[in-house]
Amino acid sequence: MAQPVVGQSAGPAGIPPSLSPMLSHEDPRYTEPMPARGYRAAQPAGTTGAVRRAGEAGGGASPNPAIRVAVVLVTLLAAVPSVLLLYQALFQTDVISAPGVIGGTLMLIGLPMFAAGVLPVMGGAVPADDTRALLRPPLVYLMAGAVLLLAAGAAAG
Repeated sequence: MAQPVVGQSAGPAGIPPSLSPMLSHEDPRYTEPMPARGYRAAQPAGTTGAVRRAGEAGGGASPNPAIRVAVVLVTLLAAVPSVLLLYQALFQTDVISAPGVIGGTLMLIGLPMFAAGVLPVMGGAVPADDTRALLRPPLVYLMAGAVLLLAAGAAAG
């Protein structure tokens, strides 16, 4: 066991004095709260806007809770046929159906992504005249989900 340096006493349980403030939560780096990050709603080109936090009035970042529940329920309801398609393609035939497996898998991946992209649109966080916003989150989830759902339909058909 190491002996403390002359003139310094070891803290509780032999913790060196240089580490005891960090471990006892006295270090201000670990006790001060981190600053909140703001949500910047998509702005049309050439305009500036103040940073708005999610949920603030006029921010448009979070839709009504009833809309959220409706989107989640529709997504879960739409996932039921894709789970059945995947189950039938894998387990209820003698030979595994590749189009059924691919279509069901792509649909199960695409549905939540599509729902994640629909929520900001329903909340009004997307301007109608900014086409570049389609390639930035959260709208890129809408585009990727739509592509996956179209690929699922093409694979199953």
